[in-house]
Amino acid sequence: MLLVALAATLGGCAAVNADTKMVMLQPEELKWGDPILPGSALPAFEKGAKVAVMQGVPGQSGPVVVRLKFPANFVIAPHWHTTDEVITVLAGTLHAGMGDSVDREKSLAFATGAFVVMPAKHHHFAWTQEETVVEIHANNPFDIVYINPADDPRKR
Repeated sequence: MLLVALAATLGGCAAVNADTKMVMLQPEELKWGDPILPGSALPAFEKGAKVAVMQGVPGQSGPVVVRLKFPANFVIAPHWHTTDEVITVLAGTLHAGMGDSVDREKSLAFATGAFVVMPAKHHHFAWTQEETVVEIHANNPFDIVYINPADDPRKR
């Protein structure tokens, strides 16, 4: 029974990934830039954050994988996403919490290797104490909607 379920799962994956292009990147090949999302010419995060697109194109259909690099003492204001956000911490520690305001006392520390899933439309925030790199897997549209519009650097 387990083999049948595994075969069905793998068969489904093959069908889903039929149009996926092979991507092979070495760390030195990553192109880090400002995190600008479709529909805006301005970065979606405060100054200092950097993004490298690993797979897909944010804003186009299909899956997207990005890496985000945050400097020490960086804060990501409370926000939500249209789709699930799957996060793996690659370096440093990401502190994250739920809610409509940054409450460091109610956040959890996710060290290198940690895995977090933020469901679609789930209000959350994050912050760092040291340089931190995360990898995010999502389905497009890849977006960020700030709870307080004044926190959105694209609107300033």
